[in-house]
Amino acid sequence: MSPPRHLVFLRHPRPAVAPGLCYGRLDVPLGPEATAETAAALADTPRIVAVWHSPARRTHGLAAALAARDGVATVEDARLAELDFGAWEGMAWDAIDRATSDRWAADPLNTAPPGGESFAALLARVRAVLAAVPPGAAVVAHAGVVRAARMLLTGTTFETVFAEPVAYARPLVLPAPTMASAIAPDAPDAPDAPDARATGGGRPAPEEPAWPT
Repeated sequence: MSPPRHLVFLRHPRPAVAPGLCYGRLDVPLGPEATAETAAALADTPRIVAVWHSPARRTHGLAAALAARDGVATVEDARLAELDFGAWEGMAWDAIDRATSDRWAADPLNTAPPGGESFAALLARVRAVLAAVPPGAAVVAHAGVVRAARMLLTGTTFETVFAEPVAYARPLVLPAPTMASAIAPDAPDAPDAPDARATGGGRPAPEEPAWPT
């Protein structure tokens, strides 16, 4: 049997959060759908050699279930955390100062929320962890991490990955880098980034948050 040449990415199950809440590093609990979503993920995820996951507790149950299914180890890695929204964590998007959020929404790739991080910073840490994750492993993390992985491993643009939703607890198989140099080395330039104000000043729709989780 040939060695695996892929990685499997899964966003955590659906969390229990109020619609319109800004959360990234905020450690929110899972919602009532988590049990069914985890069972579906176990049925649809191919066999894996290890499970790497974010420190957020909303990733722990699915990571543990996948590891138990295949008898493999889990690795918690802080580089798989969701985008840090800094001072905005736990606030309703509508309560965030409009002028400040519009400055971020105009260039979220390179601009950070107050006290938080830009998406370019998230890309940099995801690039580093992808060089360490073994081919054939599963990565249980967040929408931002999954989008970053698509950009780095497939060359998909920033605009495209943020135009497409990331489903909860659904496996996404991507090619594993054969070496660190195989990962796209640079984030796209700012002009390639979509203007997040097109979706309401950077305020995501409750049914599919564009940024957090």
